[in-house]
Amino acid sequence: DFVNDLYRKIANDTKEREIVRSIQLSDPHIDFKYEEGAPTQCSFPICCRDNGAEDVAASGSGTAGKWGDYDCDIPHSTLRSMFEFIGANQHILKTDFITWVGDNSAHNVWDNTNEEVTEYTNNITTTLREALGAESKIQVYPSLGNHDTWPVNVQDFSTPDSNWPINHIKGNWRD
Repeated sequence: DFVNDLYRKIANDTKEREIVRSIQLSDPHIDFKYEEGAPTQCSFPICCRDNGAEDVAASGSGTAGKWGDYDCDIPHSTLRSMFEFIGANQHILKTDFITWVGDNSAHNVWDNTNEEVTEYTNNITTTLREALGAESKIQVYPSLGNHDTWPVNVQDFSTPDSNWPINHIKGNWRD
């Protein structure tokens, strides 16, 4: 049986292999409008922010904490803190590369714009670069998620240079 033969070969193979360490950054969904103390459950699809006078806290709602809340997108300060930890502990973590698979913007998809979703991606790029520092050997491999385009889930590749978000982040991702 192929699987049993393969298992025996692997089990008897004692060659030491190179260790590769990575971090995967997925779905940060930071919210520039996150507001500590705002209701965590409200009359809008996204809470923990000031949604205006028509927004009403739901019965039994908690309040948004300093570092975030399970029911909401996170404040930028939480992401920055995580990146600073990675940057300050590179010698301990010994990370070879980071895969960053997008979904950077907040979930306010009803009023996102190309400029807004691109601003989130560029902000995270700059924050990560600053936290790692110029001397970092960690390679970062970014890609866009479905929330990194506007409208959400839509990307245009119909003609060269027709993808607005890519055209406005590619310079920041060049290195």
